[in-house]
Amino acid sequence: MFECKICNRKLDNFGNFNQHIKKCEKLSQIKDDIINLYVNKDYSVRDLRKKFKVQSDDIKIILGDKVRSLSESNKIARKKYPDNFKHTEESKKIMREKRLEFMKNNPEKTAWRLSNVSYPEKLCIEYI
Repeated sequence: MFECKICNRKLDNFGNFNQHIKKCEKLSQIKDDIINLYVNKDYSVRDLRKKFKVQSDDIKIILGDKVRSLSESNKIARKKYPDNFKHTEESKKIMREKRLEFMKNNPEKTAWRLSNVSYPEKLCIEYI
């Protein structure tokens, strides 16, 4: 049984132990850089993975409870890469047509129909 002095992990196989030692030493050297870039410079896990050439799981282990939620990550991505989140005129046209089609086929489910009831409809609902 072999034990890593850095993370105290125990391994049975000597070959696996040697690989683990190399990986553990590399991660311990770049740990502070990873945390700093992720927390202060708004790097993503993907950016860190490319920069340091380590696996996402290893980065997440290093970050621990500092890992962002999906919504936080999306907010940062929209700030950093605003051009990636813009719709083309063609896609806007398609979305508009689909929405109009939905509103025509489902008038009872549209938002304006649920919140803006006409005066005669209000009277009828109160009477019933």
